[in-house]
Amino acid sequence: MSYGYLQTWFRPATAEQRRRWHRLALHTAWVTGSLALILTILLSLNRSQIAGGRLFDAADFSALRQQVAENPQDAVLKEVFRQTDQKIRQTYFHRKMLSHRGKRLLLFFLALTLISGLLAYDLQQTPAAPPESSSVEDAQIASQRQTFRAIGAVSLALVLLFLPLLRKGTARFDSSEQAVATASTEQISVMQAPWAPTPQQWQQNWPSFRGPSGNGIALGNDYPIEWSVSDGTNILWKSPLGIPGHSSPVVWDDRMFLTGGTARVRSIICFDVNSGELLWSKEVSTAAPPKEVMEDTGYAAPTPVVDGRRVYAIFATGYLVALDFTGHVIWEKALGFPYNVYGYAASLAMHRHVLIVQYDQGSTDDRKSRLLGLDATTGQVLWQQRRPVANSWASPVVADGGNSMQLVTCADPFMMAYDPLNGNELWKAQCVSGDVASTPLVYGGMVFAVDPYSAISAYRLDGSGDVTNTHLLWQGDQGIPDLTSPLSDGRHLYLLSGSYLTCYRIVDGAVLWEKAYDHEFQSSPVLAGNNLYLLDISGQTIVMKTDGTGQELARSGLDEFTTASPAFVNGRIYVRTRHHLYCIARTGESMP
Repeated sequence: MSYGYLQTWFRPATAEQRRRWHRLALHTAWVTGSLALILTILLSLNRSQIAGGRLFDAADFSALRQQVAENPQDAVLKEVFRQTDQKIRQTYFHRKMLSHRGKRLLLFFLALTLISGLLAYDLQQTPAAPPESSSVEDAQIASQRQTFRAIGAVSLALVLLFLPLLRKGTARFDSSEQAVATASTEQISVMQAPWAPTPQQWQQNWPSFRGPSGNGIALGNDYPIEWSVSDGTNILWKSPLGIPGHSSPVVWDDRMFLTGGTARVRSIICFDVNSGELLWSKEVSTAAPPKEVMEDTGYAAPTPVVDGRRVYAIFATGYLVALDFTGHVIWEKALGFPYNVYGYAASLAMHRHVLIVQYDQGSTDDRKSRLLGLDATTGQVLWQQRRPVANSWASPVVADGGNSMQLVTCADPFMMAYDPLNGNELWKAQCVSGDVASTPLVYGGMVFAVDPYSAISAYRLDGSGDVTNTHLLWQGDQGIPDLTSPLSDGRHLYLLSGSYLTCYRIVDGAVLWEKAYDHEFQSSPVLAGNNLYLLDISGQTIVMKTDGTGQELARSGLDEFTTASPAFVNGRIYVRTRHHLYCIARTGESMP
């Protein structure tokens, strides 16, 4: 009868040798198992400290960073921040080094425990001669089984404790909403000084929905007013899109970014703006989709935002992600599936180092809506505000309020403004209702809110508290859109509703004229120089003067279904259609 698994290579000659080796193997198994258990506990504590951000006081560090952002010339404050940041980095990397070395040591202990346990079981003392009684054999067999079960139980417990250490660290920022912040293993949690592009860099690009100021106004005036797909006039390049989406393109220097999504996967796509070459396409989310998403909204309606180092995107599933310009995931968050009757569509906004998410859900009574300000470098939530509003599809806008920057939002029943750096509410006006999708417009010390199909309201931007009645300038009820956003050239206010364009006088709200067109508009209008660009769902762009006459200059078609708003940068127009991405350039410009 064979009693061992290891006797093929290890065969003590005598019973005494078997007893000695058995005791040694058994003691080794218990010692290494105990060490593995202790090491597992220590690694778990170290991991929880890293993932949970307990290496430092997050509140104090955030406050210090806020002080540096508000006082960039304070050399003493910057030095304190630098030293604190350096200390945190050193602690972080030391903990990560201990974690990596500890895992290797733990694997060694686990392997040694398992081998020693098997060897102890194999060398369980057996009779040199046939047993004289069944009771002796039964006792030996029982002892063998007891030893094997004990070693097996310890090994299984160690394996179960070790497995969680192999997963990525996560940190919850809002347990009530099941919002999970997943930290990349190559990133540091809140350990980098705030970084943001300069105002000049921001203005020279098209970094967010409706451009750098969120008002649909392009920098410069040397843009083409007509083009042709049939003969290629002013079409610099045309690139296919392999995934659907309604998000608009954003551009930074020589790169353009789009999002796309289906029920199976969501992606971020990067193109070279000079050649139209697809540089990379990154599948970032395969989470199960919401139960219902309308085709008109889809899985990738929100427009991303880009800051020169990273591109940030959010999808209908509530998945939020930051990628660098090579397509590498920097950080990601699952905000939870939004309760939104048509599907989530609000685009992202940004101010300095703060990424802003307008996450409106449910009805006004549900109190599920909230506004989030996140650290763009790390994804840490810097602030969040509960909002007494219903689900909406309007995007937040960061604009100059005169004395300070303001973050303006719209959702039934309020237009509300916040401080983008800390989320404090500045003012609110009860002026919208129903399914609010039009993004508010801030221009010339005024802010305009669209109450779908009902009214356009103009308010002064210098209020505080409830300004519903105190700061209202005028209201209009003609040509009110339900989807597109308003535009102003400083003298006139333009509204696209269905297939109609309505022009208001901005100072008093008088309607100057209204024009009807052949097709519906879902893209918001853009002002470039002295010309107004209107892109309808057939892919046709109408260009007209903004001198108050509404004189039409040209019409050019792309012959493809179009809902996204175009991007205007450096004399070029970038248009997303259902199946392609177009670059329309000035006459005579060619690809480098």
